[in-house]
Amino acid sequence: LRFSGPPGPQPSEESGTEAHFKVTDALEDGVWSAAVVSSEGDSLVLSIRSPPDARIGHYSLTLETSNGTEENTCSVGECYLIFNPWCPEDSVYLEKEDERMEYIQCQYGIIFQGTKDSMDPVPWNFGQFEDGILEICCLLLDSSSKYKNDPVKDCSRRNNPVYIGRVVSAMVNCNDDGGVLYGRWDNCYDDGINPNSWIGSVDVLRRWKKYGCQPVRYGQCWVFAAVACSVLRCLGIPCRVITNYYSAHDTNSNLVVEQYLDYQGNKQKGQKDMIWNYHCWVEAWMTRPDLGETYNGWQVVDPTPQEKSAGVYCCGPAPVFAVKEGDLALKFSMSHLCLLK
Repeated sequence: LRFSGPPGPQPSEESGTEAHFKVTDALEDGVWSAAVVSSEGDSLVLSIRSPPDARIGHYSLTLETSNGTEENTCSVGECYLIFNPWCPEDSVYLEKEDERMEYIQCQYGIIFQGTKDSMDPVPWNFGQFEDGILEICCLLLDSSSKYKNDPVKDCSRRNNPVYIGRVVSAMVNCNDDGGVLYGRWDNCYDDGINPNSWIGSVDVLRRWKKYGCQPVRYGQCWVFAAVACSVLRCLGIPCRVITNYYSAHDTNSNLVVEQYLDYQGNKQKGQKDMIWNYHCWVEAWMTRPDLGETYNGWQVVDPTPQEKSAGVYCCGPAPVFAVKEGDLALKFSMSHLCLLK
């Protein structure tokens, strides 16, 4: 069997985007393998197992046969491979079944708006299992600047949820590329849709694809967060939307929100530190082998364009544990998070 993908200029075994393996009597752990489940007449049922570090995305499956003198090749079909939070060896493994149900399988939820004294629960359809959404999520990965600049390298890194989290964070907003949502906060929405009118992610994502991957107008923080949550859940990464009231936007990493006044007591212009009335982002569950086991678990990912990270408007994944400990020297984008007041 030949398993090829995700889509790229040259799938290869070296980059982890292609696999060749024989059909045997039993499946093997940790590698690509296939075994016969049953056979009857001209029908053959196979079971295929992928390694836990396989690259996610769209794959084609080809059957290669030989009788010793003649070789034949035929296409068997196509499939999508995503992360597996049920697999203990997977980097997004989530142990508790009720948490997997909530953060992966649940398609409906509540996003909180309003103020701390008057919280407004807004029902939201994440719709990660709706028709066409998986294809759109893979299109989102293939539309990123990382894929366009170096598709071979990009596809080879799609087994890493940290990397996928950064791509999704950047692609949900349109500040750097053909991202999904155009952000606007001036109440001028006549040439688009008021952010308060959205009730789910499905319509946003389908509009983005329908109109040639042009940014959908308009979004604000809760819409950015909800769409990112849908994409990450669809790709198999446990995710949840976070609402925080009185969010401190600390831009110089000193854990203080500073305001500078002139001699007349007026605020000086050009200051970026501020307290927002509220803000929404997402947290995604994954291991952090790049940082150590201490930082495994929930990671902050903020797709609302605020500050640049490595030259791109994205934020995270940043360990929640590190945020609470004030450890801002870690990657990624620790200095740009909206922290608790």
